[in-house]
Amino acid sequence: MARSSRRRDWDDDDDDFEDDYDDRPRRPRKKKGKSGSSGVPLPLILAGVGGVAVLLLIGVAVAAWWLLADQPAGQKPVAQAGGGDAGGFNIEINPTVKQETQPWQRLTPAEHGITLLAPGAPSPIEDDRLSFFHSGKKKAKGWVCKGTANQYYLIQADGLGDEAEARKWLPNTMATYLGLGGMSEPTTAVTIDGLPGQQYEPVKGFGFAGVFVYRTVQIDGRTYIFGVNSRPDDPAVQKFFGSVKVARGPDGKPRGG
Repeated sequence: MARSSRRRDWDDDDDDFEDDYDDRPRRPRKKKGKSGSSGVPLPLILAGVGGVAVLLLIGVAVAAWWLLADQPAGQKPVAQAGGGDAGGFNIEINPTVKQETQPWQRLTPAEHGITLLAPGAPSPIEDDRLSFFHSGKKKAKGWVCKGTANQYYLIQADGLGDEAEARKWLPNTMATYLGLGGMSEPTTAVTIDGLPGQQYEPVKGFGFAGVFVYRTVQIDGRTYIFGVNSRPDDPAVQKFFGSVKVARGPDGKPRGG
């Protein structure tokens, strides 16, 4: 009898232990983050991924800058600016001058006060590519000829100021047309069919620059811009520039349009 009494006492103690265990203060469970069971909030994960992407882009930019800066003169990658319908360009290393194979013809683009020679038929430039040349209700007009080697273009814009003012706005405006690598600066004063004009070329000192050259002339408040996506010493460029003739009235004075 004594033995069974002790067993009951042990069982009673065990019940008391279980009651004490159940009465313990419970530790609150950690809530799961929105990203799942990891507990890391989704915004932190996205921020981390974005940071890695930014670092990669910076690394690529630094590597490209180093590569371009390390290239010897005349061997830097360049862009054939304005080489496509939507402002495309072609990357080349020290591109060579290519020959035009189509016959040249004298063209009088509609609504332009200039005639010129070009290797092909003219096509109008899309209005959205000329939007930065518009001045109020006066919309700019443009024409482009696609040769076998280069593209030749002519743009006329009204109400953009005199030659001094044009030098301020023209490089940035032309960059929107030429595309990447299309920053330019005035380089040489030229004569265009007896009228004073200006030649623009890529800005020097940049590792990445375009291959292009264009000229401007002003007639009766209208600015004409014509150029080629090739080098100034390209024989086709020289032929194109040398062919430009300004329309003139019976008195011999130039007409703007």
